[in-house]
Amino acid sequence: MTDDSDLDILVDALPDATLLDLGAIQVELEDLLGVPVDVVTPQDLSPKFRIAVLRAAHGMKCETTSTASNGLR
Repeated sequence: MTDDSDLDILVDALPDATLLDLGAIQVELEDLLGVPVDVVTPQDLSPKFRIAVLRAAHGMKCETTSTASNGLR
């Protein structure tokens, strides 16, 4: 990781999640982790490497009372 690198977070957003929900998640993660974060959904990934990324992804359950979690499963 370099000084200008970010942490890529793949999220499985609920159907009614908005860009504002994803933006709130990004801001909260950056505040918590202290590093730049890029929040993406599977649909944001290039079809060229989407399957490989999804196979390599590690799942985590999001359990929080934060308002930023409203759009996640």
